[in-house]
Amino acid sequence: QSVGFDVSFLSKLENTKSHDGINTMLHFLAEILEKKYPDILGFLDETIHVDKAARISAESIQKNITSMGRQLKDLELDLRNLGKSADPNDKFGDVMKSFLKEAQSQHELLSAMYKKLENLYDSTAKYLTFDSKKYTMEEFFGDIKAFKNGLERALRDNAKVREFQEKNRRALEAREKLEKERREKKLCQAAILDMTTDDTQEGVMDSLFEAL
Repeated sequence: QSVGFDVSFLSKLENTKSHDGINTMLHFLAEILEKKYPDILGFLDETIHVDKAARISAESIQKNITSMGRQLKDLELDLRNLGKSADPNDKFGDVMKSFLKEAQSQHELLSAMYKKLENLYDSTAKYLTFDSKKYTMEEFFGDIKAFKNGLERALRDNAKVREFQEKNRRALEAREKLEKERREKKLCQAAILDMTTDDTQEGVMDSLFEAL
């Protein structure tokens, strides 16, 4: 039997509160991870770039690359037409041809990088079993960012609670120790008083016997 969850649910853990209305499911998860699975918290260091990734729009990148490709094709056509009637002394065509060659190389590189990005995202979607067409890259990284930031807050909150509890424990121990010392002091004083009273009574009896 397989057990899983929707990745987008991670960003909602912080909104799932306990009966006291203070702690959340994320606080509970943070505590479990710290106690039983501390290695998993390495996820926080491994996702240091997720904030930047969440600001990227894959759709905008694709549109810009497509637009760049069209503009380069238009420039290439213009340079071909220019070559038929260009002034031999005009270096504009040569300069722009050099620029076009470099720009086309950069465009090919960007296109290849974007294709690799798509493939990696599709692989991630397959691994985490979600539909990459319905759950966009922006949504995915946005949810991971929200989960990461929320988990870091929960870890800090839990640390503050532990610190507060430890201070209270030490204060309680100090109070109990002081009360114990006071009780022992009173018992000691009472014992001394009893001894003094016994000595006084013996002295009175001795005086009476002497008088008789």
